[in-house]
Amino acid sequence: GGASTVRLDLQHVLQETLRGHTALTEGDWLPIRHEGVTYELVVRALEPDPQIALLDTDLTVEVLPSEQTEAEQRAEEERQARAEAKAREAEERERQRLERARLKAEELPPEPEAGPDVVQILLRLPDGSRLMRRFLRATFLA
Repeated sequence: GGASTVRLDLQHVLQETLRGHTALTEGDWLPIRHEGVTYELVVRALEPDPQIALLDTDLTVEVLPSEQTEAEQRAEEERQARAEAKAREAEERERQRLERARLKAEELPPEPEAGPDVVQILLRLPDGSRLMRRFLRATFLA
């Protein structure tokens, strides 16, 4: 993410900040000072009413992630979902490729013993391994 994480006892800092307020309404911005830096928090929701008086009131505070943090979390979840979908697609393509190879291998005629009417094909693969297969000279491969 773009912003650094700040660790503080937000419950305590909020209680201290709210001592200077007599009322709150939804949408209010609360400037919170911590170690010389001011952070602005927004009151997203109040229950049961959209405004409350803070005099002689017990207050329960639920701190939600910042909008930036939520956006970063959504972006990360979307990135992970795309990566998982891409991996599933790659697995499916590989499964289909292996199935095609299996079917083609089943179509090959039986491998003959070495002899004068037999051709031997040797393939060197990119990883350095080799494949060898014999065919009768009269065999046509499609």
